[in-house]
Amino acid sequence: MRKIYFFSLFFSLYFIFLLLFINTNLLVYADENKNFIEGEKYYLNSKFQIAKQYFLIALNEGYKDVLLFYYLGNIYFFEKDFENALKFYFIAVEYEKYQKEINYNIGLTYYMIGNYINSIKYFLNSLKFDPIFDSAFLQIGFCYYKLKDKEKTIEYFQYYVAYTKNNEKKEKILKILELLKDPNFKFPEENVSVTQNTQGSSQSSQGSGSPGQGTGSSSSSSSSTVSSLLDSMLNDPETVEISEPGGEETENQEDI
Repeated sequence: MRKIYFFSLFFSLYFIFLLLFINTNLLVYADENKNFIEGEKYYLNSKFQIAKQYFLIALNEGYKDVLLFYYLGNIYFFEKDFENALKFYFIAVEYEKYQKEINYNIGLTYYMIGNYINSIKYFLNSLKFDPIFDSAFLQIGFCYYKLKDKEKTIEYFQYYVAYTKNNEKKEKILKILELLKDPNFKFPEENVSVTQNTQGSSQSSQGSGSPGQGTGSSSSSSSSTVSSLLDSMLNDPETVEISEPGGEETENQEDI
């Protein structure tokens, strides 16, 4: 009986100690993260500047968490401070969580600064975690278009069409694919804007009307149409948007 009583007392005391230890650590954890928790509330309500202040305080206090670095990366992306965005994304990507979203956002940041090779690399990384991630296919297609790689542009736009559920974007990309597959299609010089492109087409159409002009005019028209459609998509906030945990995407909009 004494042995049974002893073991019962021992396990009771051990259980009480364990509960106290867990609760104490939870209280410390909550206290250590109060600025992060407060910042996250503002972040999720699109109050990014207020959120940033709390996140930076938490960071200065030594708090480290994948979401802290990820959120800060996103906020700097919204501010078009792409250097700091990459800085915090690269810290976040060292963690195991949210690999799809973080790699995608790194790719998008590189795209915004014109580093299309690295952009493709990180978009492809995001596809390792979600092989049917339509936004990654779309952005890779944009990168290859900027690099004037017609075959790869077509390839990744076709992947996008196959997997996307966004019918409006799908129709635009189908139109672009139709034009890209035209044997006469040529990339505009230096990927100039559609305004410059249209002006160039207008000037060439006023030439002497040589026998080869019809083909050149058709090619220029196709290039202008593709550029116009791509420009309209790239200027659409829903196209250039970061990816959030859980597959949601966030536009650069803030309600201060």
